Amino acid sequence: MHKKSKLLSTQFLTSLISTTLVLVLLGTVVFFVLLAPRLANSLRENTNMTVYLAETADSAHSVQLADRLKTAPYVRQLEYISKESAMEAIAAELGSDSLTFADYNPLSDVFVLNVVADYANNDSMEMVSAQLRQEKLVDEVVYEKDVTASVNRVLHRVNLVLLVVAVLFLLISFQLIKDTVSLTIFAQRFTLNTMKLVGASWGFIRRPFLNKALLLGLIASVVAAGIIYVGMQQLMRFVPELEGVTDLQLWLMVGGAVLLFGLLITFVCTFLSLRKYLKMSSNALYHV
Repeated sequence: MHKKSKLLSTQFLTSLISTTLVLVLLGTVVFFVLLAPRLANSLRENTNMTVYLAETADSAHSVQLADRLKTAPYVRQLEYISKESAMEAIAAELGSDSLTFADYNPLSDVFVLNVVADYANNDSMEMVSAQLRQEKLVDEVVYEKDVTASVNRVLHRVNLVLLVVAVLFLLISFQLIKDTVSLTIFAQRFTLNTMKLVGASWGFIRRPFLNKALLLGLIASVVAAGIIYVGMQQLMRFVPELEGVTDLQLWLMVGGAVLLFGLLITFVCTFLSLRKYLKMSSNALYHV
């Protein structure tokens, strides 16, 4: 009895380690799948539009226009650069104090505008550009059409690849956990048959195995989520840009996904394995 209990404990520990490792891989993929749209939005929101103001625009009216544009639904961030500060920056960069043009500054006041992610496509940018050109103080609006289109194409392909990888990892994870659970059930197939022969119902036989499967899934999920969190925190030490797009909601979603997959996969795999051996005759069990 002691040896049997020790064997079952060893099998449970082996299943726990195997399931945890699989869930770590699956959870890591889930993390990057959920992170990808945030990174994409962050990249899109770095798309710049440069708005050049007319020479007749004075500082007071430029500031008023800037304050009004900041409330526009397509503006995420707006920086106002006056022609005086632009000239000072050029002079500092060139190391010269003699950039004078007979008291005439040829530069223009400029707005550097970052659009909201939903507007970071050529159609929306063109619409925004047309609206800005209708402003009396605006002389010209410039943005990189080719860059915007290229960024959106790349992001679309990356999202598609991540989706395919996520589906593949889900299928692989299911199969790996199924194999692990099947080996555990296989080792107890004669116990299942004995219980069936003495008249125990399939539901009665399944119950302790399914409860243990849920316990296995719960423990493996918690451990896997902890490993993923620690691992991603270490990754963010080397890639600090990731820290700006992660928050509590993301971690809760990853942890919830790992827990859901852990419980669901272990439960379903155990149920399917039990059904396989419960349907077998006593003689068939010797030839598996």
